[in-house]
Amino acid sequence: MINLLAAKGFRTVPETARVYTEAEIAGGRTIEQIRADVVELQRVLFRLQLEVERGLPVNEVIFLDVAAPGSLAWYRLFGLNPNEALPACFRRYYASVFALEPLPIRLDGLRFRDETITRFLDE
Repeated sequence: MINLLAAKGFRTVPETARVYTEAEIAGGRTIEQIRADVVELQRVLFRLQLEVERGLPVNEVIFLDVAAPGSLAWYRLFGLNPNEALPACFRRYYASVFALEPLPIRLDGLRFRDETITRFLDE
């Protein structure tokens, strides 16, 4: 969906986790090394997402593939206390949130989702 919006000329922000993972792999790390500490990885991804969002102008329509509050589900999934991230989420404002029906998972070596994780995150 984010790619379709971008193709239509809308300003978009790709998924921070994908951008981070692709950059780390390009730098020589393996997916196993990146995921060695999933708890710390979630904290890093949350901080990066906040940085991305802080840099966005507030007076433009911009579609984000994911937003900071989405990290709360990942925190719960990996046993982190979501209250650690919650205060920063309350400082964010989004004009609209779109929750779409899940698409089939396309495993590409970067995702570690399976049907169980997908259902958890969707709920």
